[in-house]
Amino acid sequence: ALGTKNLTVAGILSVAASKTLSASTGIITANGEINIAGNLSFSGAGQLVLNSTVTSLGTFTANAGTVEYKGVGQTVAAVTYNELKINNTNQTSTVSGTFSTATLTVASGTLTISTTGVLTVTTTGTVNGTLQMTDAATLKLGGAFTVTGAGALFTAGGATPTVTSTDEVTPVRFSFTVTAGGAIQTTALNFKF
Repeated sequence: ALGTKNLTVAGILSVAASKTLSASTGIITANGEINIAGNLSFSGAGQLVLNSTVTSLGTFTANAGTVEYKGVGQTVAAVTYNELKINNTNQTSTVSGTFSTATLTVASGTLTISTTGVLTVTTTGTVNGTLQMTDAATLKLGGAFTVTGAGALFTAGGATPTVTSTDEVTPVRFSFTVTAGGAIQTTALNFKF
């Protein structure tokens, strides 16, 4: 257990199947590949910074923690996040599975929800970089979603990308706002309210 201490790993960060790596408010920085077979957990507002290949986050418990993807061509792990941050200037991170986060921030770079990927944002989403949806990708929203700032872009195209409520049976109110120089480019997009 790291508690409030920080850990930086230059090589491969791995945790065996029966083991746990935990922190409360510490920062874990993986500069090499991360491949967790066991457990990775935060008990407080800790941070996991991923600068390289993400093979697996294992059994992940976010609590109040933040996971920041900063590497080249990363695939976002299909786990439940508290705060997911994409911060990889001129690079792309890809979502191809199903996962959720309370808060999404695309600070820089591109987050692509590909093919049949499903991203659920239960509280707030802010895009200052680019969020791209392709084919039958789905973005489920449960609160305020904003594309804001010069160069901020939401783009959708392909089969039928969909933006909908986090609960389609009893819809949750959400807002989708483009402001302060942000833009939308779409060749196909289905909004379900």
